[in-house]
Amino acid sequence: NIPRVPTLVLHCTGDRVAPLEEGRDMAMLIPGASFIELPGNNYALLALAGTPAFDQFLEEATSFVAVHDC
Repeated sequence: NIPRVPTLVLHCTGDRVAPLEEGRDMAMLIPGASFIELPGNNYALLALAGTPAFDQFLEEATSFVAVHDC
């Protein structure tokens, strides 16, 4: 039996290293995973408060953790 773990996949829309479709594909391979597109071109999310991608990341991650009681 494979354990089920809540999974959130976040991916920047303009990622130049791993295209957006790769993020979508990853989420589709994980049963029950949620997929969120973040604005930006970065491969690694820059932790700059006040930028659209970081603010959305923080909102999505916080909500996901609260919903799944992680």
